[in-house]
Amino acid sequence: MPYRYLFCCFVAIGAVGGLDLIWTMADNLNALMAIPNLIALLLLAGDVTKEKEDYVTRMKDSNLL
Repeated sequence: MPYRYLFCCFVAIGAVGGLDLIWTMADNLNALMAIPNLIALLLLAGDVTKEKEDYVTRMKDSNLL
């Protein structure tokens, strides 16, 4: 239900706001969406490196690499 109210507010802002305001809001919201993803990438980097090294070791042992 809160999403519907937020959506209605943004529809009203989009209807009366200028194009520059809309693009600025869209850019800012996209940046805010990217922040949690970047944090997750940083937190998972060690696991990915460990899995990659394990994969390369297994491929070398089986003469596939």
